[in-house]
Amino acid sequence: MDRNIVINARSNRWNRMTKAAWTRRVLPDLRRWVLRRPKDLTFHVTQALTGHECFRHCFC
Repeated sequence: MDRNIVINARSNRWNRMTKAAWTRRVLPDLRRWVLRRPKDLTFHVTQALTGHECFRHCFC
């Protein structure tokens, strides 16, 4: 399957989701995020973006 087709499909789904509104505020353009360089996504960034961070209590 063509990568652009997959990215477009995921972007459309991302924009229609009712959950993860906070994450969409940080990453409003999923296509731009996926295609960015360099790819320096760390464990902690992933945790923060998905709302599953182990340090949530630090922000409350």
